[in-house]
Amino acid sequence: DHKVGQDSHPEHRYREIEEWVRKRFPMAQSVVYQWSGEVLEPSDGLAFLGKNPLDDNNVYVITGDSGNGMTHCMLGAMIVSDQIMGRDNPWSAIYSPSRKVFHGISAFISETANTLAQYSDWIKSGEVVSAEDIQA
Repeated sequence: DHKVGQDSHPEHRYREIEEWVRKRFPMAQSVVYQWSGEVLEPSDGLAFLGKNPLDDNNVYVITGDSGNGMTHCMLGAMIVSDQIMGRDNPWSAIYSPSRKVFHGISAFISETANTLAQYSDWIKSGEVVSAEDIQA
């Protein structure tokens, strides 16, 4: 795991994963594709599954998987389909995207400060004085 955009040379991560795979699966062939995914870590450790409180009643989310996407996609599908069908679901409240999260609030504040710090370049002066200094 790594924070998005906070590694100036992230290529080593692909190499490390490939080395791990080749140790365990020597028959692996060439690497055809590489990708990186972002993981949302909710401060209370639970996914957000169900009606999105910031949208109309027909918008649902399954997010905040903390790397447990296969588990949460199944649980989220059960919760969302029950909500669409108007059925009660015993897990709706605990995973509700509109729940009030207090557990882990200090980690949330710390991570939010870290995220905001990444935008500091936007308020610093630029590398040129005027637009005329930029080459065509």
